[in-house]
Amino acid sequence: MAEGKVIPKITPGEITVQGVSKSYGAVRFRKEVVHDCSFTIERAKLTVMVGPSGCGKSTLIRLLAGFEQPSAGTLKLDGAPITEPSRDRLVVFQETALFPWMTTWDNILYGPRARGELTREALEFGEFLLAKVGLQDFRGKYPGQLSGGMQRRAELARAMINNPKIMILDEPFRGLDAMTKELMWEYYARLYEENRRTNFFVTTDIDEAVFLADRILVMSNIPKAHRHLRERPRQRHQETGALDPARRGHALLLARLKGRRGLRRGLPKAHRPQHLMDALLTRPVVVGLAIAGAVLCSLASYLEARGKVTHKTGRILNWTGYGAMGASMLLFVLAGLWGKA
Repeated sequence: MAEGKVIPKITPGEITVQGVSKSYGAVRFRKEVVHDCSFTIERAKLTVMVGPSGCGKSTLIRLLAGFEQPSAGTLKLDGAPITEPSRDRLVVFQETALFPWMTTWDNILYGPRARGELTREALEFGEFLLAKVGLQDFRGKYPGQLSGGMQRRAELARAMINNPKIMILDEPFRGLDAMTKELMWEYYARLYEENRRTNFFVTTDIDEAVFLADRILVMSNIPKAHRHLRERPRQRHQETGALDPARRGHALLLARLKGRRGLRRGLPKAHRPQHLMDALLTRPVVVGLAIAGAVLCSLASYLEARGKVTHKTGRILNWTGYGAMGASMLLFVLAGLWGKA
């Protein structure tokens, strides 16, 4: 059977988030988790949101999925307000959500079966997805008999069989080892390129974000809002959907050299121009000044005790040492403030 006859028509959606805030707790003890957040998850693009733990990413996912309602602002899918969960927006969670008492095949077919839509077309599409995720030989296995990567692939197939307008993925590869994780990046990129469904992928891993994304949203935890947007046109092989090896290596290197430090503070500092302060506020300079100051103070006491220098010269050396240690402490404080600028 032709592949086109098996795959149902895919209608990618677009979500707009405008001025969204979310708070929890009683009025007197209310804690704001998301503040005045606005962005668009563009149609048929792979949008990745990256940010430090605790910045409100998972809260935004619950709002986008319709599990919770915002305290302020609006969320719309193709112009219609999001008020409740829907099969148009399916979530792949951090933890495995496969039913342990069901086989791989039964887990994949759960959605159509629960809706009473287990038609011949649904079965054919299920077979197609089972082959696409490479689990034909494991259709009769239970989740406990599958590796972590296999479970993730089964969850992707279980979500895709419902043909959602938008796939929402909350750090789906977080618990995998490094080698399996990179294989899953390649695999997921191929699946996305083949169907071009709208995808919203959330992660704390800058390498993952740079490798996968068409668009990157950077979150800040002070305040908890969307702070930065980067468009990153993909250069994938047309046949496989994978990135060019040279492009992939460049992307990962760029992420490691520029992205990590800024991400930990929740700000996109990779693109900030270099200043003199960036050179001064480094660990070698701060530590070097502290060591130089301590050495000068010790040397002054030693030389003065043995009559090698006058009392006045010893005091000058002593105060010079104190000055160096004071400068070290000042630079240490400024380094913290400069990192938040």
